[in-house]
Amino acid sequence: MEARLLGSSGDKCCLSVLVKDNGIGISEEAQAGLFMMFEQADSSSSRKYGGTGLGLAISKRLITLMGGAITVASKEGVGSCFEITVELQAGSEGLPILDENKSLVCQTKFPGKKILIAEDIEINREIIAHLLSESGAILEFAHDGAEAVKKVLASPDAFDLVLMDIHMPIMDGFKATAEIRSQLSPTARQLPIVAMTADVFAEDIELCLEAGMDGHIGKPLDLSEVMGMLNKFL
Repeated sequence: MEARLLGSSGDKCCLSVLVKDNGIGISEEAQAGLFMMFEQADSSSSRKYGGTGLGLAISKRLITLMGGAITVASKEGVGSCFEITVELQAGSEGLPILDENKSLVCQTKFPGKKILIAEDIEINREIIAHLLSESGAILEFAHDGAEAVKKVLASPDAFDLVLMDIHMPIMDGFKATAEIRSQLSPTARQLPIVAMTADVFAEDIELCLEAGMDGHIGKPLDLSEVMGMLNKFL
């Protein structure tokens, strides 16, 4: 995915977002109905790829409501490129950070920042360690919620962020967050805690926020999403 600034005026900016793949591509004939509800590039009963044919139709509807447009360029056997253009109003923090090529960027280096990662599955700990290996952040791990609570309460000022898995033995992420938030220490009560879970439906995210967490990252982990959260809280 690539996002580029097409222009800006005052507190408004026009963005172009490109989503590319090198998949099977879409024929010119199929492209004509691609954004129609329940239409699919391959409508045969033996098609290899699933789906209801609603995703792009819903995307187009949402983008149109935002005053934007979505287009596609594709070649069979080569891949597809979807482009979204939309005019947005900058928030209170101003326009997005841009590099010299006017592409959206976010910070990826957090030297000295200490992150506690509560995760009971070893392979998941290895994945997050790999994703953050070049961030400069100091990583410390807890193998369950109880251990995470113990580490935070032992030194509330030691951590800048907690990445909290939800489903863990001994104590799950919800209870661990509640334990941390119940402390008298202002630092513990205000410590950023971000859920890290495969539960990604809207109601799951709402449960995390209601439990006292400050954000949500879906599994499998995506580097851009992880970095987005680190930018927000670090």
